[in-house]
Amino acid sequence: PLVHDFEVLGLTSDSRKVQPGFVFFALKGHQSNGHDYLAQVSSVASALVVEDSSQIPASFRGPVFVVSDSRQVLNDWAS
Repeated sequence: PLVHDFEVLGLTSDSRKVQPGFVFFALKGHQSNGHDYLAQVSSVASALVVEDSSQIPASFRGPVFVVSDSRQVLNDWAS
């Protein structure tokens, strides 16, 4: 099995705020879809939480958590 060791320094769903060590949550909204920004954030984020893994760049080497509801997972982790 593939094991990843990474430090989580922050959580965000805003692609403009992703920094090294952050977990990016791709949220689906009424006006935007975080999955559309995976190529942009994958060079910085340490891990990704997505509902659809089809848009993750092949070059991303961090852990990817595929979940049924990324908004709920963000809420759970934040609390």
